[in-house]
Amino acid sequence: MEKILPFLIHTLSMSAEEFEKRFPHPFLITSKSKLRLLYNKGKVTSLHTYNKFATAYAEPQHIRIEEEWLRQGWVIPVVSSKASFAQMITIGRTSNNDIVIPLPMISKLHACILVENSLEKKQQQQAFLMDGGSTNGTYLNGQRIVSHVKISLKNGYLLRFGQILEFEFYFSSDFYKNLPLFRQIVGIKTSQ
Repeated sequence: MEKILPFLIHTLSMSAEEFEKRFPHPFLITSKSKLRLLYNKGKVTSLHTYNKFATAYAEPQHIRIEEEWLRQGWVIPVVSSKASFAQMITIGRTSNNDIVIPLPMISKLHACILVENSLEKKQQQQAFLMDGGSTNGTYLNGQRIVSHVKISLKNGYLLRFGQILEFEFYFSSDFYKNLPLFRQIVGIKTSQ
């Protein structure tokens, strides 16, 4: 997991081949609409007015963590610590998940993404989203999904965990194709 600005700068000089070799896995990226709110005209702005319910009972440390999470754009590799033909990548607020989002609106085991790697090189990976019975819900393209049901993911799909944490899903090659647009949104000037 990395903040979006350093990632976009670090990958500026990479070719598509280098990028896909270094990052063969899918990604969750803070959505373009949220990034536009954050980087409005090159000025970082507040993404979220705190939800009173989510923060009213939070410890001050939790409020700082929530503020950091919500004021940043993120690039999150969708990878599991276990290598196999099909990977289940868990998403939740506790440290035993593959992707840890330490926010009060995220359930302990909020959701998971299943990634199936094709045995044939020509076929692209397949990915599926499944809500883990979360309290605040998992949304795909604006629609809440039913818990414990596998839903197919495609490039550019919007995933939302709870009410405000929104990401776009991309496989590696399609994320690379969209890097110039992400760089433009956050104000990184390129010489092209």
